Amino acid sequence: MAPLTPNEMVMESYRLEQLGLFSGALDGYQRALEAAPDHLAAAIRYCRLRRDLRTEPPSDLKILWQIDPRENYWETDWVRYLLSGLNCTEIIDARYEQFHDGCIVIDNRIGPQKTGYYFELMKRGHRFGVFHLSDEQFYDDCTAYNFANFVVRNYWSRALAADRKVLAVPLGMMNGFRAETQKPSRERSHIWAFAGTRRCCPPCRPFRAGFTTALMEPNLRRPLLPPRRI
Repeated sequence: MAPLTPNEMVMESYRLEQLGLFSGALDGYQRALEAAPDHLAAAIRYCRLRRDLRTEPPSDLKILWQIDPRENYWETDWVRYLLSGLNCTEIIDARYEQFHDGCIVIDNRIGPQKTGYYFELMKRGHRFGVFHLSDEQFYDDCTAYNFANFVVRNYWSRALAADRKVLAVPLGMMNGFRAETQKPSRERSHIWAFAGTRRCCPPCRPFRAGFTTALMEPNLRRPLLPPRRI
């Protein structure tokens, strides 16, 4: 019988992984890497499985800023509000030099040049999440999502909708405003609201008109204020 190729080793190891035979799967991925050190699928599966088999919790939780919140970013107060229920410390790196187990990395403009940083986090066995800001035009590279335990992003994407580890959250207030929750969502008289102008860039105008109409639909209850032309 001919020896298995690296691709066949990865396929067989993945089968063992699905069967819960993790030790055999790790051995198979390692053999594939020994035969083909640049085999990306083998490296990702090996590092991710080895990390996921860790049983001890991180020593503490950290918010790891890879954008500098002291600069002019609109979302920093909103991010801090969303994560305010966590008992964690903040670290401002913004140089992609720090690696921590149990961290939530705050980042934007994620491109191929940043993939190596996130792969290294996974390679070191670190459990981490990514809070991906901006990307409203879907230009960013989401390869790093493959290395994270979970991802929170601002904009819902149809391409990512089936990925259970990716959570899309709404845009919040910009810096300088406060968010105070007075009622649980199920007790509020208005499901959602919009504050802004309908005058925007041409590609967005149909969407603005659509959600203005949606605000008027009976099943969404009535709007806070009737829409008006600006």
